[in-house]
Amino acid sequence: MVPLELKDRFFFEFPDQVTLPASDEIECEGVLNVNDLYCKLDGNVLTFYFEELEVETGDFKFQVNNVTTYYNTEASDTFGSIYMTDKNKYSVLQVTSTISLQNKYPAMITQYSLKQDSYVQKVINKYTFEFTPTNKIPNTGVVVLIWPQTVELFDLEQCKISARNTYKDNCQVFAGKRTIVFENAFQDVSTFYQGKIVIEKEGFENIEFVEAEYTDGFVIQTYTDNSLDYIID
Repeated sequence: MVPLELKDRFFFEFPDQVTLPASDEIECEGVLNVNDLYCKLDGNVLTFYFEELEVETGDFKFQVNNVTTYYNTEASDTFGSIYMTDKNKYSVLQVTSTISLQNKYPAMITQYSLKQDSYVQKVINKYTFEFTPTNKIPNTGVVVLIWPQTVELFDLEQCKISARNTYKDNCQVFAGKRTIVFENAFQDVSTFYQGKIVIEKEGFENIEFVEAEYTDGFVIQTYTDNSLDYIID
């Protein structure tokens, strides 16, 4: 264990997948046994030192605010250049980083709606889904729609998805999995799309009757690409 003194400086480099605030907007605050600290951001490198501690030895924790984590569930690159110097800038220790960031769960889509052309039971009609993803979607992004067991789909071909532009019949229907995969809906954006998405799908048959406690429903998911390895929302 290396003795810790006030003004000992620590440095670490954030991975590129993390979005950092402007250097004058960085905020750091103590969490455990740290009353006051100084921090400075230069590019992706954070420099900090403790100015007042609650105890002389033990565990110390602090947090960095205004940092935006990665937008999907893929692991980030590792943190780099983790090292410590004393107040005279002599090297004290250096760590070979194996630390990365990874979201355990995707974000929840909270803005969504479903419109049916007809609400008559057992009628086959068009369903229109409107939703706004919580996170941005890359131009390689894919939208997945899963329909519930209470609904039948009889048209396995026609579909339409609209984001910046509208694309027809660019979906794949996997009836056995009750899943529709929409690709190439964001090919007209240079990097990321963030905004409302509308899906129109013919051939859904309205349900006849559902018990009040039955909660199965439609599911919408977004992924980084057609591998469906990394979910966004």
